[in-house]
Amino acid sequence: LKQKKALVNEIPWPKLVELPEKDKQQWYDAAESDWKDVLYWKGVRVLDKQETAQVKADPNAKRRCLRSRIVWRDKNAALTTPEVKAKARITVQGFNDPDPFTLDRDAQPIVVTIMMQVIASLGWQLFGSDIKSAFLQGGQAQYRPDRIYMHQPLDGFLKKLPGVDPTVLLGATGSVVGLVNCPHLFYNRFRQVFVALGWHQHSADACCCLYIEAKAIIAIRCETGTM
Repeated sequence: LKQKKALVNEIPWPKLVELPEKDKQQWYDAAESDWKDVLYWKGVRVLDKQETAQVKADPNAKRRCLRSRIVWRDKNAALTTPEVKAKARITVQGFNDPDPFTLDRDAQPIVVTIMMQVIASLGWQLFGSDIKSAFLQGGQAQYRPDRIYMHQPLDGFLKKLPGVDPTVLLGATGSVVGLVNCPHLFYNRFRQVFVALGWHQHSADACCCLYIEAKAIIAIRCETGTM
């Protein structure tokens, strides 16, 4: 039972290696889709061989090169349906971030319980949605002292990123899932967009924005990529 619950959160790549060939393609497709999202939001850039050699030869740059991996998930694992929905998420090992004390990682106050009580008491309607590739949309922290580099997220199942030489490094140019300030960067982006659109930031919960009209109040609360 414990192992079953663990597989809901993540599937170890050796499990994917054991799959029949016909069942592997959707997992490769999931990895390619996430890689395209990372490139689209300018989360990383691919270094050429000369840049890679320079990073590896520089002790300081080499220290700022973080390992990464792919988190493999079946999004239907918690459901009773036998249909598999493959999900791959490229993540960097942010616990080795060389700048943990120079980055703003403040968490915003959470008043979800109060908000749910208000919705129930006033009979408001509640809707939920997911923001695709939310943490890739935070942009880059402007106050890092130097660049961050990444090893490619290759494992025993995925041996090559589409169109990328497996021997080169990546440079983190934006918000990458796993970096310690990734949630904070996305929160800043969320706040900037909604305030610019005329929403008001709630005084008790900085992750909640209100749109107020004469006959209606719309509240949106964002938490780890969901609204």
